[in-house]
Amino acid sequence: MFDRDEDELNIHIWAERGGAGPVGVGLVLAIYALAQFIFTPVLGTLSDRYGRRPIILASLLIEALSLALSALAGSLPILFVARFIGGLGASNIGSAQAVVADVTPAQGRARGMGLIGAAIGLGFVVGPALGGLLAPLGPAVPFWLAALIALPRQVHRHPAPDVQTGPTMNRGPTVDPRFIVGPTAQDHP
Repeated sequence: MFDRDEDELNIHIWAERGGAGPVGVGLVLAIYALAQFIFTPVLGTLSDRYGRRPIILASLLIEALSLALSALAGSLPILFVARFIGGLGASNIGSAQAVVADVTPAQGRARGMGLIGAAIGLGFVVGPALGGLLAPLGPAVPFWLAALIALPRQVHRHPAPDVQTGPTMNRGPTVDPRFIVGPTAQDHP
């Protein structure tokens, strides 16, 4: 979660460095949200078709690419492109919520969704603080750290279940029990 919030702390510096005024800074921030608005339903549809894990891994790789591009951006147009790509990569929230819905029994779904919200909230607090601590080392350092955090190799250490849904699966999702959030059907006889 740090990657999405940490860069917000330095994005205005990057935009001003590229020659943006207040409106330009606002547009650099808005293009990220616009990309999320456009691509969240697209990634959700793709995760229904191809599985949650491949879409989440691909979106994390896209996010890491956008953060690296932000760190390297030497002009305002490159920063706009980086931010748009970042919004695309950050559009995986629907897929993450779908994993929780797929692997969690009905009585534990609210808790699972609450944990996702808590993780996002933690990112909003810790990300900017970490970015602020790292910024004195150079304005690109927070972007590089966030890119490293977003890399899918981090996910491979704790893989997400590859839940398959859709008409081809009539026996229900097959999930490693370690990824079930909350009580399971086995806990209730």
